[in-house]
Amino acid sequence: GYPHRFVEISCQCCPEQLRRQYPQLEAYQLLRASDAHYPDQIQEEGTVLTVQEKSAAGIIEALKNGGISVEK
Repeated sequence: GYPHRFVEISCQCCPEQLRRQYPQLEAYQLLRASDAHYPDQIQEEGTVLTVQEKSAAGIIEALKNGGISVEK
C-alpha cells in the first residue's frame, strides 16, 4: 500500500468534496499549495510544513511525522 500519511492535491480541488467523493482520503493529510505565476493567483490558504531543520532530511521527517498544517 501507500506508505505515507499525506496526499498532494491540486490547489483547484476542494478538500471536503474530494473526501466525500473518495472516503479513503480520510486516512491522509491533504497537501495543497498554490503554483502561482502571478500575484492574483496566490491562494489565501496553503499548506505549512513545520521542520526541525531546513534540509531535505528535515522535510522528509516532517512529512513522515505529521508536521503538516493548513494556514488560512
